[in-house]
Amino acid sequence: MVTCTTANPIAAGASAPAISLVVAVSSTALPSVLNTAVVSGGGEPAAAANNNTATDNTIVVATAVNTFAPDGARTGMPGTAVFYPHTFNAGLAGSVAFSTSSIPMPVVPGWSQTIYRDTNCNGALDGAEGVAPLSGAVAVNPGDAVCVIVRDSIPGAAPYNAQ
Repeated sequence: MVTCTTANPIAAGASAPAISLVVAVSSTALPSVLNTAVVSGGGEPAAAANNNTATDNTIVVATAVNTFAPDGARTGMPGTAVFYPHTFNAGLAGSVAFSTSSIPMPVVPGWSQTIYRDTNCNGALDGAEGVAPLSGAVAVNPGDAVCVIVRDSIPGAAPYNAQ
């Protein structure tokens, strides 16, 4: 509850200066918050008090969230590659860029990751999808899905259980 008071007189038929409040709305406030303002005082007769209340219904919308999934774990033989499909679901408009980083254990030279765009989102590199790695950012709008496949090349000298 917020109470605002003023000692300034308000002439008959006039309005007081606007009062603005900025509030943080809890995520548990879904689907809406009803704000009620009540004005009293000024010597107004009780019989005329029926115009002293106003309400505003504020719709609370859930914040859009970008998601990237799934996590994955694969196994492969030395000298081969494993493929990890992922989907980025845009909750917000903007652009998304993809990159990889790795810390091999044990340190064996030759590990490499390459990101490809899976344009039909089927989890496989079809046709020209595996020809060129994805480079640069991809523009997205809310609701868009950007599917990628990460190719993880396992070096031929990788020992059993290397990661």
